[in-house]
Amino acid sequence: MGLLLVAVLVGAAWMELFWRFPKRPLGNEGVAAEVVVAKGAGPVAIAQQLSAHGLTAAPQRLAWWLRLSGQYARIRAGTYALSGGMSPAEVVAVLSQAGGDRDRGVRVTLPEGKTLVDMGAIFEAAGLVSAANFLAAATDSALMQQLDIPFANAEGYLFPDTYFFKPDATPVHIVTVLHQRLRDQLLAYGLLRSRGETAQRIILASIVEGEARVRDEAPLIAGVYQNRLNPALFPLGRLQADPTVAYGCNELVRPRAPSCATFKGMLGKLQLADSANPYNTYRHAGLPPGPICAPSLPALQAAFHPADTPYLYFVAGEGGRHRFAQTLEAHNRNVQRYREAQRAARVNEP
Repeated sequence: MGLLLVAVLVGAAWMELFWRFPKRPLGNEGVAAEVVVAKGAGPVAIAQQLSAHGLTAAPQRLAWWLRLSGQYARIRAGTYALSGGMSPAEVVAVLSQAGGDRDRGVRVTLPEGKTLVDMGAIFEAAGLVSAANFLAAATDSALMQQLDIPFANAEGYLFPDTYFFKPDATPVHIVTVLHQRLRDQLLAYGLLRSRGETAQRIILASIVEGEARVRDEAPLIAGVYQNRLNPALFPLGRLQADPTVAYGCNELVRPRAPSCATFKGMLGKLQLADSANPYNTYRHAGLPPGPICAPSLPALQAAFHPADTPYLYFVAGEGGRHRFAQTLEAHNRNVQRYREAQRAARVNEP
């Protein structure tokens, strides 16, 4: 009898998950949203994103069904229009359309690590909007308030990805879509925190983006910076991050620091010593005043979940990787090795 009861329960669960559930509406018919399925997003991330848009009240069940039924394999990355009245089977039918039913228009790819100035140039080159108009929207105080961006501009709050825009898209619409994509990613991967904490983590993520050339080092680099923000571990509290100093010479940063007049892309002693640069983390403790670029999802994940590490220092090594150290003495040895490798490379240049 016990085995029979188990068989009945298993059969009922199977009927529910694989027969009834795929045919029932996922949520409220009055809900509609444009959903972005990122490349490589798993069943849980997809289900959580639908839940964040109010398209399903059962994200865990949807994730299980996608995985166990094999339907997840049909899903393609893209941008899709979905409604709460759709069944799981209907959702998969839409998400399996190559490229997405909204991927029409001008294609624009924004690589990770780009600044607002870089993005403006990319949109202008694509023939959508001028760089000046894009920057005007990305620095508009009313729009920043509307989007709940706690800074004077949208730096770091526009997600780097591939987008499709209609030729008549306005700068405000473009900035709004890019920002919504960031929020979608934060929600889908459980990264959204309070307004203040999210802002700090995005700043940190942008610095990690500027430093990490190898993705698997991102959490470790975030952990190093997290340690440097701890006065018990690093009394000065200075991040000493080169990318922040360079960003301080970005055209959006005003007033312009004196050392920026001679900055040509390579930092020198003049820039590193200039305390007039508010982004100079060699001279100012704590995080810089704002993000310095558009962080990728791995950088965001690293900043929200830094590695627990004893390291306080790192310097460039081979193949884009870094050498990490716990003490200044060990770090200085690593710096010496780096300089020797640089000299040897110059000698061997043809």
